[in-house]
Amino acid sequence: MSIDADKKELETIIREMADAQSADAIMRHWAPDIAWFDISAANLHGYDAVHAEFDRQFGKLVECSAEFVELDIHVSGDLGVVRSVQKFWAKPKEGPDHNIVTRQTDCFARRDGVWVEFHQHISLPMAG
Repeated sequence: MSIDADKKELETIIREMADAQSADAIMRHWAPDIAWFDISAANLHGYDAVHAEFDRQFGKLVECSAEFVELDIHVSGDLGVVRSVQKFWAKPKEGPDHNIVTRQTDCFARRDGVWVEFHQHISLPMAG
């Protein structure tokens, strides 16, 4: 597969994740050994632990989505890194809507010919 085709495939995965409305949908391409560093200070390892946290978070929401402000994709062989800045919004079941800007790094490995995410790190930009 060409680098351009790999980048397109990773972009498709990232955009699907940004529109996901459930743990199953957001984690469709995640590896069993995923490591996840979230803005909540969670540092979770393993698919089941992360899935449980996503179930908890999605359970509080009516809906959510993200718009990409920046999106850069780098591929070298069987490794891919996606760096993005996203405007995230969420409508919770209770309380005010959430609108934040996040920075996100998604690390992928091609395993048995399939791209799987093995690490995601989300952070909030620091004020200037």
